[in-house]
Amino acid sequence: MQALSDGCHQFTTVAQNHAHGGTLAGLLAESRRQAQLLQHIQTLLPAVLRPQCIHARLDRDQCLVLTVTSPVWAARLRMQMATVHRQLLVAGYAIVVYRIRVLPTNALAVTVAPAPPAAPPAPRLSTATREHLEQAAAELTANNPELAAVLLRLARR
Repeated sequence: MQALSDGCHQFTTVAQNHAHGGTLAGLLAESRRQAQLLQHIQTLLPAVLRPQCIHARLDRDQCLVLTVTSPVWAARLRMQMATVHRQLLVAGYAIVVYRIRVLPTNALAVTVAPAPPAAPPAPRLSTATREHLEQAAAELTANNPELAAVLLRLARR
């Protein structure tokens, strides 16, 4: 099996992670580290930029990868990165290089199937129609009781 590379870090498959002794606990620990890093970075950003920076990861090669929601926010983050980088170095993060990624536009879209159209309400019978059905049922009761029962059910709708 071969790991994929994007120039800053390697992607490994679940099978590769398992082959190297990776466990669910290890994945959870890594997820917590990434969440803590993101939280720390967000405290260093201006308030307007904080919710737009949605993911942070520091790879083994000390490459910091930040993900933002749009190209506009990526540009704003790039303007802040010199300051953020210095503050992260002071905080003890050994960051050699950083990259800013933009989340694909369709990644945030939530696809929801439209609700099926509501069935139209059953038409209401007029009083005259109801009376005619009841009268027909009364006349058919002796000869055809099944049809009479159907007409009475229809009249009660």
